[in-house]
Amino acid sequence: MGMHNLSNEKKKDWLDALLIDNFGNCKKHKEKFNEKNVFCLDCGISLCRHGKDSHSLHRRFQIYKYCYQDVVRYSDLLKYFDCSNIQTYISNNDKIVHLKPRPSKEKKQVIIRSKFASQNHDESQMKETNITTPQKPAGTCEECGKHLQDKRNQFCSIKCKITGEEEIGINQNSEVESSISIAEPYEYVERVNLRKRPRKTTPMRSISSFVF
Repeated sequence: MGMHNLSNEKKKDWLDALLIDNFGNCKKHKEKFNEKNVFCLDCGISLCRHGKDSHSLHRRFQIYKYCYQDVVRYSDLLKYFDCSNIQTYISNNDKIVHLKPRPSKEKKQVIIRSKFASQNHDESQMKETNITTPQKPAGTCEECGKHLQDKRNQFCSIKCKITGEEEIGINQNSEVESSISIAEPYEYVERVNLRKRPRKTTPMRSISSFVF
């Protein structure tokens, strides 16, 4: 499915608004179920269920929660944004992508209960240890370093892809500028032969022309 034709400036505007938004409760509508879970691309704002009807003719897509993080359907966003090289996940049989990087996982605290039996009474002892989840042998996000399930992907979220590609563009521009040398002004120089012309000499008469 191809992407809609959008100018780079217009695309940057709604992408910036999408990534800045926190999609919390709507302050305009105080009714129940007022969580903002729809994003209007034309207006660059998030909407709740009570305000989305006024944007029914605009381009918009749904925002979902996946493991407490904001995500969007891959098929919905693909209409307006190139989602290639971004790690996708499956939720309710739909492919989804994260809007922002997932928070770092802190060391998990695991409580191990050890029971020691004795002849007189049983004693229980609680031990708390820190266990770090080992990193799976897969890829990592080129921007934030988060774990990727598929090593063929390069980014974990939409934000990381945008940031990474902007940095690549800046580096490429700087390399092009540094590779261009300042050309010296061209001057036309006429080459002149400085050799002197041979002197004219008196032609010698033939000896046979003299009469004795």
